[in-house]
Amino acid sequence: MDWVIPGILYAFFNAAVIFANAKYRLDANLLGIWRGFGGFLLAFPFAFFVPFPKDVWFWTFAALQGLMVGYYDYKLFSASKRFGAGGTAMMTVMAIALSVFLWWLIDFKRLDALVHAPKVFIPILLAVAGAAAGYVKMSGSGPDRKTLLKYMAPAVAVLSCMTLNSKNIVLKEPLSSVIVYYMLIVGAVGGLFNATGYLRTASDKSFRAFIKLAGTRTAVTGGLAVLAASALLMVSKNAAMLHIPNPGYLNALALTSPLWILWMNRTMGIHTRVNIKAALFTLVCIGALVYFADAPLPPMPY
Repeated sequence: MDWVIPGILYAFFNAAVIFANAKYRLDANLLGIWRGFGGFLLAFPFAFFVPFPKDVWFWTFAALQGLMVGYYDYKLFSASKRFGAGGTAMMTVMAIALSVFLWWLIDFKRLDALVHAPKVFIPILLAVAGAAAGYVKMSGSGPDRKTLLKYMAPAVAVLSCMTLNSKNIVLKEPLSSVIVYYMLIVGAVGGLFNATGYLRTASDKSFRAFIKLAGTRTAVTGGLAVLAASALLMVSKNAAMLHIPNPGYLNALALTSPLWILWMNRTMGIHTRVNIKAALFTLVCIGALVYFADAPLPPMPY
């Protein structure tokens, strides 16, 4: 269960990223630039103290991850600014089943072992379904739900692919190299993606106008908050991915992100109504998933 604590930390820092953007309500591309290039600059000094990644697939997967992160960040930041932090975090539930089952198709041997261990496989299926259903019940409904769902559906598909790709990345190199060079590559590519988006949408494309926008007190405070949370998110996510049996389970743990956001809202004096029974049911299902995810499986004849 070495992945559980990093997974919970991932959920917390994921909540912090969404909460920070909902609070400061900055331009999505601007935040993506802060998160991308800021992460690159933050990781760069450490590149001299960890092994240099030599696997070409590591660089390929990391560059691909950067493109997906750039797109996902833009959609995430736009949605949290428009719909609020809680509703945006709810979209994570859509990625659970998709990423869980896609990984089983990739790691077919583990799926086969699970099928031959119904006392483990069935509780996992019930826990995943229960956590998703409990969270949908907990989050309630609203007039913006369908609009948010339509807006975030492509991003959720990308999130599922990002989750699977992260597992591939951490298996290619030592963890220290993965953490540092992941931030370097993903930060640079994601930052360029959002910089391109900014240039495409900004009315004034001059460097002076960008510095004026990015240098305001709100932009600097919000950008640094998102950068700090994002850096810790990447570290905890990669640490969890190294040991997690199915990367889709990380999305299940991410269902605790809205609960962290509720706590953050309360610290700011913002009180949000929530279905307590559904929240407790969701937590019980997540706990069951954690318990059965690492249960021993029978040896298979291959």
